[in-house]
Amino acid sequence: MSDTSQSLIEMIDIKEVSVMVGVSSQTIRRWKKKNIFPAPHEYSPVTLRWSKSEVLEWIEQHRPKGN
Repeated sequence: MSDTSQSLIEMIDIKEVSVMVGVSSQTIRRWKKKNIFPAPHEYSPVTLRWSKSEVLEWIEQHRPKGN
């Protein structure tokens, strides 16, 4: 694999984000407005994509701590 392909960022849509996080798309939109969730990359007013690595990092940071 070349250096270029290793540096590509996987972008995911709101449906994939909501499945990963376990909440509805509407909740993701609310969290976005309240700056609770990582900001998406806006390709147009209706096309939003999130960095999969940023979503995974957010999930890890907000996972309930075990006993």
